[in-house]
Amino acid sequence: MTASYEPDLIATLREAGITEYEVDRTRPHHRLLFAVGERKVIFIYPASPSDSRRGLVNALTDLRRIIGVRRQVKRSERPPRKRNRTQPAPDLSFPARADPWEKLRGLRADADPG
Repeated sequence: MTASYEPDLIATLREAGITEYEVDRTRPHHRLLFAVGERKVIFIYPASPSDSRRGLVNALTDLRRIIGVRRQVKRSERPPRKRNRTQPAPDLSFPARADPWEKLRGLRADADPG
């Protein structure tokens, strides 16, 4: 379990070429102050991690988005899934229905029914 997010956040800043930063630890949530180009940024992160699995990953992802660093997505080592095309597609058509009005077509409207 990581004791603090700070070392990993600072390493990410340095990897992005940001060497001038300031860490403010005077509050329950620490602040990382730095500049991206002309824009000043205040990145707030917790003093102690609350989630050992996702907290650090989420904080690093947020920081990368702010500084504009895109992570290279690794393709899966698994081969791509192939569709099964060995079987023909099932026939989904419906048989033609007989005309329900066919028996009434021969009758005349003015004929006496009874």
